[in-house]
Amino acid sequence: MPRRDDGTFHNLDPTVHPGLGKALKWALVDRIAGRRRKSPARAEVPVTAPQPDAHRNAVLWLGHATALISLGGLRILTDPVFSDRLGPGVRRNVASPLNAATLPPLDLVAISHNHRDHLDKPSVVAVEEAHHPHWVVPLGVERYLVAWGVPAERVTSLDWWDESGPLIDAPDLRVTCVPAQHWSQRTAFDRNKSLWGGFVFRLDRHVVYFAGDSGYFDGFSEIARRIGPIGMALLPIGAYDPEWFMRPQHMNPDEAGQAFLDLAAERMVSIHWGTFKLTDEPLNEPPARFDAWRTRTRVEDSRALVLPIGGLVTL
Repeated sequence: MPRRDDGTFHNLDPTVHPGLGKALKWALVDRIAGRRRKSPARAEVPVTAPQPDAHRNAVLWLGHATALISLGGLRILTDPVFSDRLGPGVRRNVASPLNAATLPPLDLVAISHNHRDHLDKPSVVAVEEAHHPHWVVPLGVERYLVAWGVPAERVTSLDWWDESGPLIDAPDLRVTCVPAQHWSQRTAFDRNKSLWGGFVFRLDRHVVYFAGDSGYFDGFSEIARRIGPIGMALLPIGAYDPEWFMRPQHMNPDEAGQAFLDLAAERMVSIHWGTFKLTDEPLNEPPARFDAWRTRTRVEDSRALVLPIGGLVTL
């Protein structure tokens, strides 16, 4: 268990963390000194009209880390964030093509960690009111959901490598929480008091891995070893600049590509780009860099996918 005696959590390599001093240097000192890379707050990114009921087995990307995964007719939503703003200065670049009211009926919602671009209170409340799904979260995140009105009996919290029992009326669905290299915090007093992680969803022959938020680490190879063949991996490719600060917590497109290879997954969908301006790179740069990685490594576009927001791929 990645928990210290004081109740905080840590990464597999406990020396890897962003650090408050580095955060202040990036957010304040480098900004004042003019050392940060400048890029527009908004950018054009591809968008398409979503087709949430097009297939029984599919992944529909709704922007950032929000995806609708359909497995055998079950619907799983990851990190629902439909709000136009995350806080002062962080506006949505592209409106979500679906929201809690327009989504098809949901069975399960998975939350990767407590950062506001992944755990959004208005979105959680709206999804709960509209769908009453079961929720699965890493350890400690359950307290937010319960405080916001989700009944505790419909929230399952997991440690890394825990596998849930049946969560919903689908005894063949299995959900495993897997490690990520990241951190957690919502206030000045709760740093790393809840866990972060990814999830693997298994149903019949389909295995879908949702990474949540993660820096590149050896854990991807361990996930491949312990989980076995992965059909589809949802991997983040954005929020990486400046890399001296972001690398411990976010992958750049090349690292995401390497993580895909480490996982030995059949295919991947690129997520966590083009939606919120969280770091210094242009919002539309990650897919261009990822395309360059695919060209260098000769990985087919059909295996390492960059979808438009609202885009769907069948499993």
